[in-house]
Amino acid sequence: MKELIKFADLTRSQIGDSEEDVKINFIVPLLEALGHDRLNFEHKYKDIFIRKGLPKTSAVIVETKKYGKLLDPEIAQLERYCKEERPLLGLITNGDELRIYSHGWRRPTHFTDKIIYSIKRTDLKDQKTCKRIYDILSRENLANDTAEDYVVKRENEIREGKKDTEQERKEFDRQIAAKKKEIEDLKKKKESAIQTITTKFLLPPILPISTDHYQPTTHERSQTRQTGTRASKTLLKVTLPDGETIQESKALDTFVNTNRHEIGERLIIKRHKNKILAYGHLLDNNNFKVLKGSIISTGTAPKFQTSARKSYNLRNQYLQDGTINSDRQFIRDVEFNSISSAASVIMGDSKNGNKEWKKE
Repeated sequence: MKELIKFADLTRSQIGDSEEDVKINFIVPLLEALGHDRLNFEHKYKDIFIRKGLPKTSAVIVETKKYGKLLDPEIAQLERYCKEERPLLGLITNGDELRIYSHGWRRPTHFTDKIIYSIKRTDLKDQKTCKRIYDILSRENLANDTAEDYVVKRENEIREGKKDTEQERKEFDRQIAAKKKEIEDLKKKKESAIQTITTKFLLPPILPISTDHYQPTTHERSQTRQTGTRASKTLLKVTLPDGETIQESKALDTFVNTNRHEIGERLIIKRHKNKILAYGHLLDNNNFKVLKGSIISTGTAPKFQTSARKSYNLRNQYLQDGTINSDRQFIRDVEFNSISSAASVIMGDSKNGNKEWKKE
């Protein structure tokens, strides 16, 4: 087995590039190191066919290819030879890699699945790898039929390994299912929290006062206007889920889900004055996707940076990284975490997305 280690240090120039070079300078010396005689290798059609002096069940076919050539497209030829001769093993090599197939392995349906070893030539530095090759390919073991025992042992190792892999896959699937359920539970908690916030901040409706038999004086009308102005200015500042702060009636419009737009419904913002033409659709209660090709406004409002800082920063980021090109167009679909954030970036101002996005 020690003689096999030297093959790991061969260079490409020492082996050569042609199929014949790979055969003469690599695979033949390798088989000789395993106890075979090269006088028994020749065959009219096959590169190497080892069967002389061996039991019928211990024959070996070897196909050599140009150095470094991809082996996958060449497997069909080896498969055809194996069907013709029914050897114990079929080998194919390009001087850099050695693949070994167990032709008699009944379990796999396809020949490509009957591979029992794929060994890089440099792996021959490893004594365990050398022993595995010796066990199934040495002249001694092929002659006394013990090579077949080692082949069956390797087939069982692969079969058990696949079982373990399948069990691991099922465990991963179980974990993924658990995570999905956890995500769904979090979504429900999120929706519940939004509903709680809605209930907390939603002001009761103001009922109209009948004026059938009463006309307010000029002073009373003035007082009413002043009171209404004060009331509108005392509405709470509310922080949206995406981190932006909006004032006055926009807070209520944002927190109250009016269901005016359906998930997946194609929506549009179109403003001739600012040359805006944008398309998008809701993904869920908070997320919104702006579609590729949407065009943003030519400019932004003076208050944009302070009234909707996150949307202001997002717009600048997309302009700088090329997500929005020099023609003011989105070059790809972009997902926002709120319908209002999407509208604000497109229109260059703090906007209520439920109002700005319309059915197409």
